[in-house]
Amino acid sequence: MIWPRHTARPSCLIRVIAGNLLLLGLASFILGCGGDDAMNEIFVLGVRDEITYYRHDPHHDPEPVTGNLLRLVYDIPYFGACGVFPPLHIANQWFADGGGDGGMSPGASWKPFTITAETYEVLVAQVASFDPADFEDSAEYFRMKFLFDSAFDLIPDRFEWVKAVCGKHRDGFHERARRQLSGA
Repeated sequence: MIWPRHTARPSCLIRVIAGNLLLLGLASFILGCGGDDAMNEIFVLGVRDEITYYRHDPHHDPEPVTGNLLRLVYDIPYFGACGVFPPLHIANQWFADGGGDGGMSPGASWKPFTITAETYEVLVAQVASFDPADFEDSAEYFRMKFLFDSAFDLIPDRFEWVKAVCGKHRDGFHERARRQLSGA
């Protein structure tokens, strides 16, 4: 087959892709991303365990924070979709991805972990009885009390769960936020 000059030949594309993968692998090795080392293992966090994580603000250096699981969930931007606390399998998807810097938005990052059903039950009891105002000076991103809605618990994917939950709760969440900001 004759290839026009402006069209990349498949063999050239394969070499470019292979070269990029090699560079990505080398960068991952240098930066400590990927591989089988202990830094990439997901651990199980207990309800009494402390965790060190980082709060990210686009205008400041990351701030290291050491706290418990309750404090972390109030420090993760958008953890509760439209103010609804996630079920265990969705929470574990969040925890296992290690968060992120948020780009041009706030963020939180941590060493990936999961929690057990028992730890989740204790966390839910803490969240249900907790007043977020108690974290006013220490939790950055979430100041409203979480709601619980088990109608969405069977949705397996975090992003689908967020979409469905916000489809139902978005307007109420925004109204609660307006009332809280106005002091009503």
